[in-house]
Amino acid sequence: MKRSIKYKERFLGTLDSLTVAGMLLLDLFVIFIIAAVLDAAFESRNDVAASIITAIIFIAPLGAILFFLSRILFSIFFQKDDKLEGLIINQKEFPKLYETINEIRAQCKCPKIHVIALDYSNNAYIREGSRFGFAKWKKRYLVIGVPLLLLLNERELTGVIAHECGHLGRLHSRSIQRISWKMRGLKKYLDKLIKKGKFNSSIGRAVKKYLINLNNLYYQLSKNHELEADMVAAEVVSKQTLINALIKMEFYDGIFSGYFWRTITELNKNNEKIIEDIYFMMERAMKGNLEIPEEVFKSFLEGIRNYSSLPGSTHPSIAERAKSLGAVIPSLEGKFNGDLISIFKDYYESAIRTLFKNEVENILSSMSTKWAKFSEERWEEYYKYISNLKTSLKDLEASEKEKALDERQWLDKGFIIEELEGIDAALEVFKEAVKADDQNLPSKFHVARTLLQKGDEEGVNIFKAIMEEDAQLIPKCCFHLVNYYLYNNNRTEAINYYDYAVNFMNTNEEAADERAKLYLKDEFLPNDLSFKTLEKIKDEFMRHKEIKKAYVVMKKLNLTKDFPLYIIAIKYKRFVSKKKVSSIADEILKSLYNEEILPWNFKIVPLTRKNINIEYGADSIISSRII
Repeated sequence: MKRSIKYKERFLGTLDSLTVAGMLLLDLFVIFIIAAVLDAAFESRNDVAASIITAIIFIAPLGAILFFLSRILFSIFFQKDDKLEGLIINQKEFPKLYETINEIRAQCKCPKIHVIALDYSNNAYIREGSRFGFAKWKKRYLVIGVPLLLLLNERELTGVIAHECGHLGRLHSRSIQRISWKMRGLKKYLDKLIKKGKFNSSIGRAVKKYLINLNNLYYQLSKNHELEADMVAAEVVSKQTLINALIKMEFYDGIFSGYFWRTITELNKNNEKIIEDIYFMMERAMKGNLEIPEEVFKSFLEGIRNYSSLPGSTHPSIAERAKSLGAVIPSLEGKFNGDLISIFKDYYESAIRTLFKNEVENILSSMSTKWAKFSEERWEEYYKYISNLKTSLKDLEASEKEKALDERQWLDKGFIIEELEGIDAALEVFKEAVKADDQNLPSKFHVARTLLQKGDEEGVNIFKAIMEEDAQLIPKCCFHLVNYYLYNNNRTEAINYYDYAVNFMNTNEEAADERAKLYLKDEFLPNDLSFKTLEKIKDEFMRHKEIKKAYVVMKKLNLTKDFPLYIIAIKYKRFVSKKKVSSIADEILKSLYNEEILPWNFKIVPLTRKNINIEYGADSIISSRII
């Protein structure tokens, strides 16, 4: 861990310790007063009834103060032990599993884990609950996701569990929880200031500045904790085994899930009853039932190799973690080829098969049943939605036999067909609508839209004709044209249509004002730029040593929301002149335009004490900070 971050963590811990000591003294002082009042009340010559009344009058408010002070000071005793949604694995039934976990935690110098449970996630984590209603006596749960057990082999799973034990053994949760608790309290206080209309007061600005610093420390600590836990895990398994496990987990989240759950969604469309063997299906999919091209694997590994985490993220990238450990990101042509691809081969031996052996069928069956029960309502809602679409389609087809469909009915039919049968079938419906009525402008619009989605240039000419016929449709038409040209790497045409739409919308004063200025009430959204684009912007900023940090966000727009306005907020180092700030902004704007990085409108805003609201708003958005 960097010394500066460690010192900040220690300072925060010392501050908390002094606060607790002060509150403890205050608690003892209140107890002393209560005892003194009781002693004075019962030693006086007044009758007993009067003494009791006197004691109640004085002691009741003191008792209330003592209770609330104790609740804050000893909040750990008031925590509840939340129940797990997953499946508890009994130690008597699986002694070997508990022995394996105990061996791992012993190597990691981690406290005892009391309960092992399974859930539905592609993850493993340790959660601390309370015993006998008091969190002082810790009850620790190791929760492992069934997808993770199917995805990793036993050695890789050991590395992931060792990583989690590393967090627990190093007490990482303490500092993170300490910061989170402070941030929650300060945000609640800001909410009160907003209600009082004092959000921009001097104290409000001070709180926001402190929150920004706490947020920055939170991300720094989180990343360093991950790297420290990796070091612990690398002592239990090889560093390369851990990195391979992380790559497989990333592959499941990014690639496998898309292929697998798309298949489940199609089943949901046609089956009223929810499937009850989801994890058996997942295992079969991992044994070769998914045809994923090798190019996908290559592209995935290339992305892993080149991706670096942003300052506003809790985890380092896999590439950064590999570099910290001294491991490598394997190529598909190397030894890892057989390992990654073998997930999808019949001979692959997953951790669930080696750890649970004869009980695998029962476990997968139990977890599949639990998943079915957990997801039943959502499954039924989607099936009902599709069934209603099919019914509506039948009604439209029946009406069409009796008389011609009107403009709205043609659109409804096209949208339903698109949902049920896909874009090709929908295109034919919209074409049929135009053939029936060549004045049906909405259907012409969707003919153009579906053509562009299919990559057919004919859609461009149709959109041009529509814009000449009805100027109010210019923004909507340009939106699809911009996306089409961006997808086809024709940035010049994309910018032309973007500017055409924005210039048209700027004829409306409110729309022009929305894009031209920033107000105190403005809200920001996460940027939707690609990692590659953000890296180019970051590289440009790094050329200027005067820049301390920078954020990229989108302004929340109402009238022109289809055409994003990016805000680049830059915090400069001290003693940088206004002239230099202006010069740097001009250089950045010129460079970004020449490098063809951003195809949209964007504004560069210098972050000063006066616009702390912009900095706070940008800093509150995850992954908005790029340096």
